[in-house]
Amino acid sequence: MVLTWVGYVPNQTQTATAILGIRGLMFVYSAVLAIATIGMMYWLYPLTENRYRNIMKELVHRQDQQPALENN
Repeated sequence: MVLTWVGYVPNQTQTATAILGIRGLMFVYSAVLAIATIGMMYWLYPLTENRYRNIMKELVHRQDQQPALENN
C-alpha cells in the first residue's frame, strides 16, 4: 500500500519519482523507528544512577555465585 503511494508499479521499470519515493520511505521508516526506540528506552527504561548501581551489584553478586555453581 505504501509503495503504491510513491508510484511503485510491480514488474515494471520504475520512474524517477517512484525510486525517489522508495528511497524516502527507507529513510523515513528507519528514522521513525529509531526515534520510537529512543523514546521507548527513555520512558520505559529509565537508567538512573541508583538503578545502575543496583544492576552492577546484582551482576557482581551473580559473578560471585557462579564459581560455586560450577563446582557442584
